[in-house]
Amino acid sequence: MQHIFFCLETHIYKTNEQEQISTKLPDFNIYWKLAEKRFTRGRGISGMLIGWKKDLKNMGIAIKILEIDDLIIMEIGRKNDSTIRILPVYLRGENWMQNFEKNKDIHLELWVSKSSCCTLKEKKS
Repeated sequence: MQHIFFCLETHIYKTNEQEQISTKLPDFNIYWKLAEKRFTRGRGISGMLIGWKKDLKNMGIAIKILEIDDLIIMEIGRKNDSTIRILPVYLRGENWMQNFEKNKDIHLELWVSKSSCCTLKEKKS
């Protein structure tokens, strides 16, 4: 059973569509970043849906969603313990390096293998 899920590049940009999906996930806290409708034709872009089980709180796990500039970051922590941060990233093939360049100050290194798989690793100071 999943406790946390991320859906990136969702095309939901209307609140009625948002409500229809949210009601189907009653056991989850939901964070939405609605898609942007930039053109009259076509679908919305850049939407995001993050869900986490409500019962995580009963397990002593606190989840916060941080919005820093254009980034959405999930912070997961327990009382008297350190926190971890998850940065969900959708990178379009034609401009992925530009997207990373503008966010250098979050101290991440990007490792790209020949198979185009990306792994994020915390940068050591």
